[in-house]
Amino acid sequence: MSSELRALGRRVAAVEDGLGEPVPDETLRTVLAVRAAAKRERPRTGLLRMFAFGLATGFATAFPGWWVLSHYTATLQRPEPGFRVGFAAAAGQLSQVIAAGKVTVPLRFFDGSEVRLEPQAHARVTRIDARGADVSLETGTAHVEVTPRPGAHWLFRSGPFTVDVKGTRFDLAWDERSDAFTLRLREGKVSVTGCAFGSGRTLIAGEEAHASCRAQILSITSFESGPAATSSAAEATTAPKPARVELATEVATPRASGAAADSNSGSSVASRRPDASRLNAPGWLELARSGRYAEAFAGLQAADLEVERRKCGSAELLLLADTARLSGHEATAVNAYHELRARFSGTPAAAEAAFNLGRLEAGRARTSNATRWFRIYLDEAPDGPLAEAALGRLLEAELGMGDTESARRTAVAYLARYPTGPRADVARRTLASDTTR
Repeated sequence: MSSELRALGRRVAAVEDGLGEPVPDETLRTVLAVRAAAKRERPRTGLLRMFAFGLATGFATAFPGWWVLSHYTATLQRPEPGFRVGFAAAAGQLSQVIAAGKVTVPLRFFDGSEVRLEPQAHARVTRIDARGADVSLETGTAHVEVTPRPGAHWLFRSGPFTVDVKGTRFDLAWDERSDAFTLRLREGKVSVTGCAFGSGRTLIAGEEAHASCRAQILSITSFESGPAATSSAAEATTAPKPARVELATEVATPRASGAAADSNSGSSVASRRPDASRLNAPGWLELARSGRYAEAFAGLQAADLEVERRKCGSAELLLLADTARLSGHEATAVNAYHELRARFSGTPAAAEAAFNLGRLEAGRARTSNATRWFRIYLDEAPDGPLAEAALGRLLEAELGMGDTESARRTAVAYLARYPTGPRADVARRTLASDTTR
């Protein structure tokens, strides 16, 4: 059978190649008819295959192109995170000090949000991304308008206080020297943490908050309530009634005699009543990290301050010293800073301890000691996070001592590194007064 098939194949090939004539053989005619039909169908099949291949190739080429085009269009519609400074709209730089000087300085952000710095205010933008920004108001007053949008997240920091914002309008003020924080909320709501605010208090439109870490005072009033609420329960009976008054538990408030005091003092008295939650009160580290320094220091004393100091690593000991300083216990702070420098010499925490010792000495008007500590910080951390502040405070201390020669050298160094820093005007005046002599 196989030889017969091979013979039939040779005969079919001969006919198709024109080398032979077909004979009246039914089997051969059938095979030739099938082959001819197959040849007639092949071009159609090839065309279909070519069409399918071209369609697939075109889709494979077009889809990435369409995706790139749509992505590029979306990118054009979504502004690149950034901000502009001043009416000249200069590009803003992260962590650069923005000093308002004698005029209001606007900061305009990519999503339409705006921060207007009042004269003499200083601020920095420390983070910016598609969600929003972190803005540090170092001193002065700022008017804030954050554009509400899904997923937005903004943080405004002033000293130990942090304002968590999604979209709202408010006025923020911070005075480091007097340790005074003020927030007036005009639209929306915000959450504030730090010191007497604890781990977070929510403010709503129409409320104004005044707080101080040093005095552990917090008052929250409505705009129409007149003067800020007092910390005395007796005085609260005659003062205009605030929308809310919340006082830190450390504030010693005189208690009015009689049942009338309890009935009229409202939430002030309620806030001082013992609470079962005190049984599970957070430790001093947690309190200090949330800015509740007076509570943290009380916890340190209750836990035996000396024992806690010995257990601390460098970061914890620095926080312990800061807690003592910010709660008004300067002698304890000084001892802790010195201990930190002795136990952890050469660390960033030791350098920061030197800066804080200089700050304490400057506050006591011991300017020669202050200059020594600021110079130590600059020697140990010339590019540290407090270098600008140390150089600026050193300049002020040298001017206070009347050491014009040293002040001139410091002014030159300051302007070389921080030409737009918060003390740049002081440095320029120092050099100008020196050249006129």
